[in-house]
Amino acid sequence: MHGAVLLRDFPIRSPEDFADVSEALGLESMDMGCSAAPRKNVVRDVVFTSNEAPPSEPIPFHHEMAQCAVAPHYVLFYCETPAARGGETPILLSEDVADFVTDRNPSFALDLQRYGVRYRRLMPEETDASSALGRSWKSTLGVLTQAEAEAKLREPDSGFSHWTWRSGGTLETITDAMPGIAKDPRTGRSLFFNSIIAAYTGWVDCRNKPKESVILGDPEGTPMDDAIMCDVAAFMATRRVCFPWQTGDILLIDNRVAMHSRESFLPPRRTLASLWGGRRNRHFSDHQRGGEGGACFVEANLRGDGDDGTTSLNETDMEEEMEEEISLQMRLPPPPSVSMSTDSGATIGGPVLRLHTGDGMPAVGLGLWKVPRSATAETVVKALRLGYRHLDCACDYGNEAEVGDGIQEAIVLGIIVSRSEIWVTSKLWNTYHAKEHVMAACKKTLSDLKLDYVDLYLVHFPIALKYVPIETCYPPGWIDDPHDPKSMTLSRVPMSETWGAMEALADKGLARNIGLCNVTTSGLRDVLSYAIVPPAVLQIERHVYLQQSQLVRMCHEAGIAVTGYSPLGSSSYVELSMASPHESALLEPTVLSVARKHGSTAAQVLLRWGLDTGASVIPKSVQACRLQENMQLGDGFMSNFPGKEGFRLDASDLEALKRLDRGRRFNDPGVFSEAMGCFCPIYD
Repeated sequence: MHGAVLLRDFPIRSPEDFADVSEALGLESMDMGCSAAPRKNVVRDVVFTSNEAPPSEPIPFHHEMAQCAVAPHYVLFYCETPAARGGETPILLSEDVADFVTDRNPSFALDLQRYGVRYRRLMPEETDASSALGRSWKSTLGVLTQAEAEAKLREPDSGFSHWTWRSGGTLETITDAMPGIAKDPRTGRSLFFNSIIAAYTGWVDCRNKPKESVILGDPEGTPMDDAIMCDVAAFMATRRVCFPWQTGDILLIDNRVAMHSRESFLPPRRTLASLWGGRRNRHFSDHQRGGEGGACFVEANLRGDGDDGTTSLNETDMEEEMEEEISLQMRLPPPPSVSMSTDSGATIGGPVLRLHTGDGMPAVGLGLWKVPRSATAETVVKALRLGYRHLDCACDYGNEAEVGDGIQEAIVLGIIVSRSEIWVTSKLWNTYHAKEHVMAACKKTLSDLKLDYVDLYLVHFPIALKYVPIETCYPPGWIDDPHDPKSMTLSRVPMSETWGAMEALADKGLARNIGLCNVTTSGLRDVLSYAIVPPAVLQIERHVYLQQSQLVRMCHEAGIAVTGYSPLGSSSYVELSMASPHESALLEPTVLSVARKHGSTAAQVLLRWGLDTGASVIPKSVQACRLQENMQLGDGFMSNFPGKEGFRLDASDLEALKRLDRGRRFNDPGVFSEAMGCFCPIYD
């Protein structure tokens, strides 16, 4: 039982047909209430557009409108046009999440039961269609002026306890205490009836910050515990049930039983929604229904009037209704049972790659490219707390000083005891290839990182550029004149000179290991022909669309470890116009099929593939939930949150993923350098 019914292969050919089916169910009608998403009426105030969050962003699990005073009993979705890839609507049983939270964090579960939760949101004056949270306060409250809005907010059943006007006509609201964990009187089971994971991980736009969007309903307004939120989100990812949409499908979800979400997708995709209350003529009082035409089935007992102080569902007339309602079941196979290895090889930070120097490099690291400076220190601390022990940095990323701040904070907090517990990689930038500049560049990195040495120092690109003094511009980037966007100038410095200076760093103990990035087989062969200290690691772009099998084999035969950056594919390159959204490996049908097979996420499959084909991986994220997900990779992994489930790819999985190789390279200087006035190909 999954809490939903799928109608497929019925003659439902239009939104009007969907409206007819919805109305024929004999349920109380309701509107979109306080839903945060901008929606358009499609058919006679019965069918609306669904949440139109950007295709690249998944919508986390939630109960529909659980943050509102009135929540629907049933949510119906209709697929008018399926996505080219992805776009599923996963569901999971709310009682399973409640059980997990109660078993894993009993004190937090008790707080949710006793106090409930409050949701904070900033609403624009006019609807912002570009945001999944952009519904205006005018539309939400059904008013035209601020005075009318305040009158509406003062109504006893408005569902809001506090409000403040912000600049630009923005309205900040805080809801009444809404249910956190509630009991279903039909079954006696506890339900995780809320939208806190969706709010905490997904309510983000130019006005709203996810971590500030939900608090406990206690008098102090206690913030949510970040580790617990990530723990719950990761559990949800392992329990979801989903299927590809087909044109004409209707999915009827019992919003009192099942939570739902939405996967990222490749357009086009158009799904429509219809919200409904309980059965008609139930003789509910207006209060029980949340007002005329309402359908609120949750009545939060936040004063602890129940025997056990537990929030309860409204039991009035529920037994009568239960006798008449159909038990909703989706006839899909249960999600596979997967478990994580707990053998003696599992350690904080996961397995390691043993280098020819004898050092062990953690196989999963945190990539810090494109992490904003303002978020870097916090991200480093979060990652280390979650079990990461490998940080991949670079001069060119412009955030090494903040990485150093994060490391120091983690030591002060006791997350790590000493510098020796972590592996730090950095890279020599292109403007410092001359032998007289390599040492100074490395020392600048060490100063910013507040370290005496790096575990690995790499030549970032096999491209020597005109020297830019550190005091003139740092990090210098690709051009030597910040006022001239076409001032990329090559410098005649052979790699042999640069490598000799890199070896000097190893001799002095400033870099325990040295290596290369972004070289081909011929470039690697060249360095091996004269190196006294051979490269320990080669870091390359590597994902299922660019597998570089021959280069990886050459490295392995030469005793060189391989690190794959951008292991999830195009994600980081779309906004740079170096890739298009439809090239995301996260939407690849084969990847999604393997993920469903193992009860994992697409990202976990892609990362596990990188490891199982002999490389380390350095995924990037600033979200704690994604950081944790990226460490839940099965055998050999153990984070600071034990008991996580993992998986292993089998031979058939690896063979299927191998067939995805298409030689698609996203990071190619031969393509992007021309815009800076220089043609500089490094790949054939």
